[in-house]
Amino acid sequence: MPSRTSKRGGSAVKTQWLDELLSEDDENEGLLAVEQCFKQICTVGDRMESIVELHYFAGFPQQKVADTLSLSLRTVERELTFARAFLYDRLSKGNSPDYA
Repeated sequence: MPSRTSKRGGSAVKTQWLDELLSEDDENEGLLAVEQCFKQICTVGDRMESIVELHYFAGFPQQKVADTLSLSLRTVERELTFARAFLYDRLSKGNSPDYA
């Protein structure tokens, strides 16, 4: 029998901070902005791309990302902190990632 928290999405990856940055007027515009930012952050390197994909798109917890990529947990934490700041910076400026 599933636990109460799993039935109510307790194990879901929370991305409320990202949802708040996206424009409510046009969801597609917001999704395009996220895709643009993802492409930009991937230019940092293959490791960054893999970490972001596994954590944000596949929903892996940080420890599982570290284990999968044979990295230390601290490295994954540091890279995700950078990725979060990068995305926040780009998306909080009117969903316009084109200025970089």
